[in-house]
Amino acid sequence: MPDYELIRRGGLIFAAVLFCLGMAIIFGKKLNCGNKASSK
Repeated sequence: MPDYELIRRGGLIFAAVLFCLGMAIIFGKKLNCGNKASSK
């Protein structure tokens, strides 16, 4: 299957994007909880 490398690379990128999004959401919630007065 010649597309195996492409699929594996796409999966790694997809996982990395999901991981970054998850971390951003977690840190965003922490910042919002800590600085409710600062936001708007």
